[in-house]
Amino acid sequence: PTALANFFLQQWNDQWSSVLSIQQQILRRAKGLLDGQRKELDYLLRSLSTLCFGLLHRQRSALLAHDQMLKNVAHNCIAHAREDLRRQKEQLNTLPMRIVQDRRKDLDALAKIVDAYSPQRTLERGYSITRLAGKAVFDPASLAKGEEITTTLAKGVVKSVVK
Repeated sequence: PTALANFFLQQWNDQWSSVLSIQQQILRRAKGLLDGQRKELDYLLRSLSTLCFGLLHRQRSALLAHDQMLKNVAHNCIAHAREDLRRQKEQLNTLPMRIVQDRRKDLDALAKIVDAYSPQRTLERGYSITRLAGKAVFDPASLAKGEEITTTLAKGVVKSVVK
């Protein structure tokens, strides 16, 4: 086992030396490439600065023109918004009255329905309510001879005795 471990360690050390050598080569090549790229970047940076200065000048002029246009648009939007607010204010001033009027109409319609189905209206259509001891009678079979009943009509009350 010791010989096998020594063999693996030797293999590892050989591979590690190879990796370190390749690493050094990569570093030298990378440094050379980086130096070349730095020079190219310096040139591009100078060119870019010149181009950017010109572009900024043109864009500044365009922005000033857009600024004036936006001011005009904003002024128009504000004027329209003020007009809309004025109209909405007028509507808000009249809205509560309209709601009250609508609710009054609804209540009047409900009052008519309630009135149409009131017990008095039913009596006025010719019906009557017969009671025994204050309770309505629904079945004549529930009455016994001699009991006193009260019949309510549209225009008065009649007391009767069951025969």
